[in-house]
Amino acid sequence: MMNEISVGIITCASMHEQIKECVASLKGSFKLYPLIPSCTFTLNIDLIRYYLNRSITENNVTLLAYGICHPQMLALLTEYGDRVVRLRGNNCFEIFLGLTKYTEYHRKCYWMLTKPFFTIYKKELLAGFGAGTHHGRMLIEESYKKIVYLKFENGQLDLQLVGDFASTVGLGYEIHAADTANLKRLLEEALASASPTSQVKLLESSPTDSEESEIRTILENIGEIIYRIDAHTKNFTFISSQTETILGYTQAEFMDIMNDYVQVPFYHEDDREQVIAQRYNFLVKCLNNRMQEPYGVEYRVKHKNGTTLWVRESIYPSYNPGGIIESFIGKIVDITKRKQVEEDLRISENRLAMAMEASRAGIYDHAVPPGAEFYHSPRWAEILGYTLEELPPPEKRMQWVTEHIHPDDRAGSEKAYVDFIEGRTKFDVEVRMKHKSGRLVYVHDISNATAHDENGQVAHITGVMMDITKQKQAEEQIRASLKEKEVLLREVYHRVKNNMQVVSSLLNLQSEHIKDGKYREMFEESQDRIQSMGLVHEMLYQSGSLAKIDFNEYITSLVRQLLQLHSVKADGIAFKIEVVDISLGIDTAVPCGLIINELVSNCLKHAFPDGRKGEITIRLRSINGRIELTVEDNGVGIPDSIDIKNTESLGLDLVCTLAECQLNGEITLERSKGTKFTITFEE
Repeated sequence: MMNEISVGIITCASMHEQIKECVASLKGSFKLYPLIPSCTFTLNIDLIRYYLNRSITENNVTLLAYGICHPQMLALLTEYGDRVVRLRGNNCFEIFLGLTKYTEYHRKCYWMLTKPFFTIYKKELLAGFGAGTHHGRMLIEESYKKIVYLKFENGQLDLQLVGDFASTVGLGYEIHAADTANLKRLLEEALASASPTSQVKLLESSPTDSEESEIRTILENIGEIIYRIDAHTKNFTFISSQTETILGYTQAEFMDIMNDYVQVPFYHEDDREQVIAQRYNFLVKCLNNRMQEPYGVEYRVKHKNGTTLWVRESIYPSYNPGGIIESFIGKIVDITKRKQVEEDLRISENRLAMAMEASRAGIYDHAVPPGAEFYHSPRWAEILGYTLEELPPPEKRMQWVTEHIHPDDRAGSEKAYVDFIEGRTKFDVEVRMKHKSGRLVYVHDISNATAHDENGQVAHITGVMMDITKQKQAEEQIRASLKEKEVLLREVYHRVKNNMQVVSSLLNLQSEHIKDGKYREMFEESQDRIQSMGLVHEMLYQSGSLAKIDFNEYITSLVRQLLQLHSVKADGIAFKIEVVDISLGIDTAVPCGLIINELVSNCLKHAFPDGRKGEITIRLRSINGRIELTVEDNGVGIPDSIDIKNTESLGLDLVCTLAECQLNGEITLERSKGTKFTITFEE
């Protein structure tokens, strides 16, 4: 053998360490290509072919230290002839132990395992046998009686792992010392029988310095993390410098994190296991099944400063000129802002959906004029008793909607729609529409323009329609109830007025039998008072409002009534009434009417003796939120000796009592120019 030959060894990963130990003492340059064990994993034969091709291309001699446990292995080797030398042995353990020892262990139904099966491949081995199930344990017990761990001198392992594994599968175990003597002998034999060949170099286009600089510039400014994964080792072999900009880690730090050399809480705790498993499974499926579709997943990571980011990772297989996957190219993009926008949008949509659900409104959206894209929400159709499937196609739906509007409402709705489309008014109508059952439903329809054409006309609209049938029915019930109450209240006012008229008539009849003028006058004054109150109820009965009366009209009627009663005394006396748009409720109108009755009657009786002429002014106005009532005359005036708040006159006593106690107001008297009473109070 030549000392300078290079040797490539395709080896099962379960004996990678032992072969590495053996070749250290052999002559030559050795390069190992470990493959996962096909007894544990489903391995695509193309992956083995790829490494055989690679080794033949890169080395003078290619050895295969791999069992024929793969069903296509022997057929594959016939393609290569003497270019590949296989170590003698049907499986890795026969290669380790030699045929005699392996046959003995096999006859005793020993389950032979080495260190990698308790560390790297433990999970896959247990899963492959279904060791966690009852049937899985039965299968193991039928195939094996005991576990034998082959302990090599340089293969240190915590033996507790062996015990734990044995307990999991329900078998006993033994520790047997093993060495690499047989393996080394087989390697020497294979090397001796190999015929060195000239290395075949594939022509590759190497980038120039300027191209490398250009590529480096692109990678540094692309705003994405670009990485490369070796198809064989599954390790990250290149990571672009954007890691520091996006994630805060240097290239070296991030390389260690992704290759799991350091334990850093990089992945979000809820995403870590899933992301790593998905990435690894994708790589394996690509290699085993020649999958070519890209891979993409979104997950959360921790920035070096501790903040949480959202990223999207994509992976694409990279093929060599022979069509074999040589590596995987991936990229990681920061999508935190997009996720925040999506979350804000989701919250907004949820709020809108909740609002729509709470309002029970139906939504529609369409272009103007309507075309193929005419959206109606399920609730919109439900208002009219239909499902979306029962609605006509979009191009006929506008006509269908128009036909379902009540004929009496159709013209107004169409005019409102045209005015809205031409930009003159908003579209806000209440119409009756025909329900599927045949009954009428009241709907409130509101539309907003979401786009305009170059002429300013509405080009797209979005609207809501609400069922207001119950509201309309409630309004009608309220109107009917109010009508009933109005009729009842008018009847009450009418009856009160009639009863007061009866009382007034009784007083009038009684006064005709009283001979004493003083007592007759008292009856007449009481009659005046009752009539002033009855007049309030009569005006309320006749008024459009049952709560307030027009006081200007009331005072005019009251004065006319008093002039009729005092026709002789009122001859030559003028009345001036100044009332500006004031309406009073019954609780205020009655005491005000009595006050005016008393003061005007007093003026007619005492202010103008001996047939003097004069003027009586009645003024009612609002000043700074308070009502001011003034009754004044230009007659002889009230003597200074009379105290209106302490007098034997029933009329003046009644005026003060009504003003201060019932109206909660203030009363003042001016005597300078005739008599002027002013009462101020709040409505």
